[in-house]
Amino acid sequence: MINISCNSTDYEISGIYKYFIINNVISYSHHNFDSYRICNTNSNNILNNYYLILDTAFSAALFHWFAECAIFLPLFIELKKKYPSLKLVFKTKQIYHKLILEYYNIQETDILYSISQNVENVCFFPLPISALNKTTICDDYILYA
Repeated sequence: MINISCNSTDYEISGIYKYFIINNVISYSHHNFDSYRICNTNSNNILNNYYLILDTAFSAALFHWFAECAIFLPLFIELKKKYPSLKLVFKTKQIYHKLILEYYNIQETDILYSISQNVENVCFFPLPISALNKTTICDDYILYA
């Protein structure tokens, strides 16, 4: 089990965005509004399955999704240039996903609602700083919004 939090320092940077790269993720959950708990395997085989995980505890609600997930859509656009097969992963299908993604010229075919359980992968997790239920706002969030 891997825990990444807003206090973790082993992140990557692309432009203004900070994110973590975790190989061979089996499952994950957004925990305590400022961390992810991730289960992964030790396999060294990495296939071209790249996922940007944008799930938060309450991301099924429009305003949570917009404030907690949509702020990372420019990161998806940047990572997609480097990893053309990159997919966005959301917990649940919502009509507003397609509408907002159209604004960013992100195709509906770039959306998934789960990661494949039987395939090695590379998952990108944005720095978990965007939960509306967390009462503090960090400088990174202000920069992203």
